[in-house]
Amino acid sequence: MAFAVLLYAVAAHAEGGKAFHFRIVAGHLKEGPAVVRVSEGETVSLIWSSDQATRIHLHGYNLLVDVGPGGAVEMNVLAKATGRFPVSLHDAKGDGHANKPLTYLEVHPK
Repeated sequence: MAFAVLLYAVAAHAEGGKAFHFRIVAGHLKEGPAVVRVSEGETVSLIWSSDQATRIHLHGYNLLVDVGPGGAVEMNVLAKATGRFPVSLHDAKGDGHANKPLTYLEVHPK
């Protein structure tokens, strides 16, 4: 399955970047902050685990990752665009149906 990594994604967790861990159970956020706040230019790593297969979408950055049960997936972002961006679940089959946001990425100007 192809991942749509279109804007501002970085290939690996950069040294000195911020990392946030999230756990999804039955489609709901059970662990992790409701809002991730970073400054423009920072690298942020959103590390996801889930009890079932799902797709996670960071809106505004157009970044998608697939998460399956029993593992963790790292979503790395270079915070170039400022604003408040929702992170939501999408059907793992790719139908584009989005649920209520799990969290938000807030990128503040330097």
